Amino acid sequence: MITIRAFSAAAIAAVVTLALSAPNAAANPRSTRDSVAPTFEQLQQKALREGRIRVIARARQNANDGMLVRAATAQQRARRFAQTHRKHPLREFRRDALQVYSLTADELASFADSGEFEFIVEDALNAPSLLESVPGIGGDVAHNTAVTGNGVAVAILDTGVDANHINFGGRVVEEACFSSTYASHSATTLCPGGADEQFGPGAAAPCANDCYHGTHVASIAAGNDNTVTGVAPDTDIIAVQVFSRFNDPGLCGSNDPNGCVLAYDSDILAGMQYVAALTSTYTVAAVNLSLGGGYYSSPCDGSFHKGTMDYLASLGVATVASSGNSGYSDGIGSPACISTAIAVGAVADTQDNVQNFSNSASFLDVLAPGTPITAALPNGGYGTLSGTSMAAPHVAGAIALIRSAAPGMSVSQIRSLLLNESVSVLDTRNGLTFPRIDLAQVMSTLGEGDAPEITILAPGNDTEINSGGSPVALSAIASDPQDGDLSHAVTWTSDIDGAVTSPAPLSVGLHTLTAQVTNLAGLSTQATVNVTILSAVDSDADGVPDASDNCPDIANPAQGDYDEDGIGDYCDPTPGC
Repeated sequence: MITIRAFSAAAIAAVVTLALSAPNAAANPRSTRDSVAPTFEQLQQKALREGRIRVIARARQNANDGMLVRAATAQQRARRFAQTHRKHPLREFRRDALQVYSLTADELASFADSGEFEFIVEDALNAPSLLESVPGIGGDVAHNTAVTGNGVAVAILDTGVDANHINFGGRVVEEACFSSTYASHSATTLCPGGADEQFGPGAAAPCANDCYHGTHVASIAAGNDNTVTGVAPDTDIIAVQVFSRFNDPGLCGSNDPNGCVLAYDSDILAGMQYVAALTSTYTVAAVNLSLGGGYYSSPCDGSFHKGTMDYLASLGVATVASSGNSGYSDGIGSPACISTAIAVGAVADTQDNVQNFSNSASFLDVLAPGTPITAALPNGGYGTLSGTSMAAPHVAGAIALIRSAAPGMSVSQIRSLLLNESVSVLDTRNGLTFPRIDLAQVMSTLGEGDAPEITILAPGNDTEINSGGSPVALSAIASDPQDGDLSHAVTWTSDIDGAVTSPAPLSVGLHTLTAQVTNLAGLSTQATVNVTILSAVDSDADGVPDASDNCPDIANPAQGDYDEDGIGDYCDPTPGC
């Protein structure tokens, strides 16, 4: 489990309303600061104490800018402002208009007052924090049915992965490193080449000390040899190093000569966006985040991580996060507290007892084995570790198996399947009952049941529609005996326009519209209709579009055609012949 240091928890909890309008130049500076940086006083005090502070800032977007360039234009304005203070972003996230800066206390005040930023929070540090399986969740049943995760990948954002370990059998298909060097924290990159970013074979190699965590996590999710069989033993692995080496006793909490490894939130975010880009090459089932910290008694959807998690979900990638090891019975850590993430708590490997260290709250999603778990360690070794860090990759591996067996399922459907086909476990500390993943039940559901039925109600087959430029209503009903009404899960595609939703602004031409529905067992059914969308142009303004007007240049609303030759009487030189 990776724990956010206490000094940064308040910053990450900041929930800021995003405003697209230009700032009010006459606003009270203190009011502006509080709205842009709700924890401004704490941030400024830390900057004064340490000389500077590392922050993540979202550039303020303007509604007058075009939608497609709004984020880029906002970043350009923010960058120009920063240059007036001789500051340059340490890292940028262009899709989300986020920038990372190192600021003094005075610079922080100027940035907060500038009107160029919507919010500013600390770029928080995360630290590996451990308390020192597969048959229990039905994984062997899945393997016996030949469901082993073949054809999909899981991404492990952690302390690197030993790609040469026999446990992975050459299945580490991509490696990357996002690891910041930052002198103010005595932080140096762990990317093997010495840069803050690195890509390709060896980029996510674990460091010599303290970097065993990621290899162990990856082994739980997707290991496969005679010693350890992971949950999804044939799944590919995308390994991403997101940690840096720190030699500051105040940050590490000890005087260990090797220092410690910590990760900036911005490096973790960079890793998540890297994985999103890989979805055009791989079927990525899940991103595993065995990291987090802080205390949240309700969902923390104000976190800047949520936008990227939502984007990953739209690409079919689930985000799995450990709930934390602080022993809370009424709160969990971040980023597990984000509603998009699948938050995972820990039970014992062979008994369904919620572990006292495992954070728990009403919005915890699922439980999985977290102690004691034996898996691979760097340099060809194996070891036993405990924590919610170990529970999360059980769920990531389970999602890989489901994605492999039922590629048509959405992230929300996979989440529902995991939670519904499970074993109920009582957390005696708070009296709450949670689902513990059970792949035997999941595989049984995937392998049984009837395919859904679907009927398209509108538009009708072989119809012509004079849309007049207006969107076309699409309607279908779907159901199956197991899940009941599935009409809400129907998706639509056009062979001309691609994926569409109702009402759909369809292009002019002959469309084959396909309605598809996938049930919780992963079974899909389709129905199609052919629809012709006629031109909305009406040159003679007679109420009949040119595409179907028998005399498009002369108004003839009645469409008279005495000799039935397809030419309207007003345009026909021989209307009676």
